[in-house]
Amino acid sequence: MFVLVYSLAAMGLTILAQALIWRALQPRNHTTLMLKVFGWGFALAVCALAGLLAAWPDVLSSFSTGYAVGLFALFYVPMALMYISFHTLLQFDSPTLTIVALAAETGAQGCPETELAALLGSRDMVAERLEEARQGGLTETVGGSIQLTAKGRMYAKIFDVAARVFNLRRAG
Repeated sequence: MFVLVYSLAAMGLTILAQALIWRALQPRNHTTLMLKVFGWGFALAVCALAGLLAAWPDVLSSFSTGYAVGLFALFYVPMALMYISFHTLLQFDSPTLTIVALAAETGAQGCPETELAALLGSRDMVAERLEEARQGGLTETVGGSIQLTAKGRMYAKIFDVAARVFNLRRAG
């Protein structure tokens, strides 16, 4: 349980550090810097974990340092890579996120498919993305306009908050 709580804390602190760095620097090469931030977060957390195990051997005697670091790495590394992938989704233009964001902006009146096609270019691509969004329960067509479902509004809010926290462009 100790390693799990420690892993969650280390991941949370690294995400906080990343958010502060993004707010302050507004970096251009997100992925490279993010890998560095999470790499340094991992290295610092491993050193701190080894120090904790050495400082309180009686309290944490059930763990050898190697075993604890291994468990920590099994949690931290996949979580960091998943987080970086999610962040990249927010960073780059995504037709699906653009559709969700535009539908969220237009509210109850919805967004005509023609406006989406004009914004995104290819009508075929828009049609494919709209169908995916419909099948995923994110959007519905009402009176010829695309509107968000409750699930779509929830995701739009999540992406909007994440974009604000990391000072990224909104709307996909």
